[in-house]
Amino acid sequence: MVQGAKARDLPKAINMAYYLVYERNYQTGSVKVRSYALKKYNDDTWMLQDDLLQKIGFRDYFHNGGFGTLLGAYRAKQDALDVIDHIRANAPSANIDSSFLPINSDGAIQPAGADKDFWNN
Repeated sequence: MVQGAKARDLPKAINMAYYLVYERNYQTGSVKVRSYALKKYNDDTWMLQDDLLQKIGFRDYFHNGGFGTLLGAYRAKQDALDVIDHIRANAPSANIDSSFLPINSDGAIQPAGADKDFWNN
């Protein structure tokens, strides 16, 4: 499975990046996937990864019970959907949310609203 690129490594022409949060519980065998879309700021910069993780309420983890990791950034929605298809093929009972919730720069995860830059201008 391809993990994707860092947002800073995406081509300059890309204005949207896509991320997946992948979690697996070893005891139950369950897999959970959430999807997010991140829009580039007006000043042509990307949200810092730590800020992104804070906004979606997630941190990578690994322990005896399972693991969770952030996959991405994917330069095209189809690239992320291809990864989701791969996960579905290998874990048919996975709980997958492929709605690609927008991550807004104003601190909320909600449908797209006002576009702000790094400084919230």
